[in-house]
Amino acid sequence: MIKDINGYPVIYYLDVDAEILRERLTVRNSTRIEGEFEVTEEMLKVFLKGFSVPSDEEAVEIIHLSGPSLNNDVLAKHIMRLSK
Repeated sequence: MIKDINGYPVIYYLDVDAEILRERLTVRNSTRIEGEFEVTEEMLKVFLKGFSVPSDEEAVEIIHLSGPSLNNDVLAKHIMRLSK
């Protein structure tokens, strides 16, 4: 579909340990603003159970970022690099 409009498909795979996801969700849930919904432990379990690592068939490029220091600033730097 994206190729139909001359787009360039890129998947950002943020490889973060489940425990770090839990910690980040705890913070997110405690600081959410009106209109944001809570992501429960049960919701996270369902997501993790059904998640599969992206494959080469899904995109022209897969950018695999990992590590406990992975955050929005790191992701933004990678996106800016691609947009140049």
